Amino acid sequence: NNALPNTISITGWSFVVDDFDARFSCTGRTYRYYMNLAGLDVPKMRQALALLVGEHDFRNFCKMDVVNVGNWVRTIRSAQFVDISGMPSEDTRPDNKSAPSPLPRMAYLEIVGNAFLYHQIRCTVTILVLIGKGLEEPTVVTDLLDIKKVSAKPCYPLADDGPLVLWNCHFDAMDFKFSDEARAVFQVESADIAVALMIRSVVANTMASEIHVAYGPMKKPDPYVNTETARVTGVDWTSDRAPTGFPKRTAMRFSWEDGHIGQGSS
Repeated sequence: NNALPNTISITGWSFVVDDFDARFSCTGRTYRYYMNLAGLDVPKMRQALALLVGEHDFRNFCKMDVVNVGNWVRTIRSAQFVDISGMPSEDTRPDNKSAPSPLPRMAYLEIVGNAFLYHQIRCTVTILVLIGKGLEEPTVVTDLLDIKKVSAKPCYPLADDGPLVLWNCHFDAMDFKFSDEARAVFQVESADIAVALMIRSVVANTMASEIHVAYGPMKKPDPYVNTETARVTGVDWTSDRAPTGFPKRTAMRFSWEDGHIGQGSS
């Protein structure tokens, strides 16, 4: 690990057969997409999520690659939202003046399948968020899975790639040997990263909460900006990944989270 970048850590290994292939020997994959569920209709999102489980043609849930892919049938073994926030929905400090808390309801979407198409998870998240915002009904999933009814992939934006994590790759007959020392170092480094990011999060949250307490509700709120809750994946305007080329307020008005599913193909 001393020779690897800080973003890579090896904690275990296993012997494999001579014809082993890290991609094609994989029997399943687990993806997680971390997001803020505050303000969304989660029961409807779970209802839609259940419709994705099983073997389906997912050509309307991916970025089409007609050159390299000719089969869009994949099997989703399980799909669920896991709430991980444990955070209160309101500011409970003694000096609270009925300030809405921008604290998110953090959760992750976990999907396990035999294989996935290009951008399948991000396209799925887009559909689920539109349903959670009331812009689409859960039945839109059934419609999109019916390629006779919807024969061309609709035009809809793509969810942010930042919160998407390939969480696990599944292999048969693998006997991993783990290093306790490497695992301990990884846990310490991960905890350090988590604390540093949590401090940044608390600073930003405190600023957003206390400016409301200091100035009170806005007399004329911007109808395009939701001041009650943060967006589904947020935007770190201080990072290199922040949108460029247009003002912040414009980016807030035209994000991938807005709008209905359009017609046409892409």
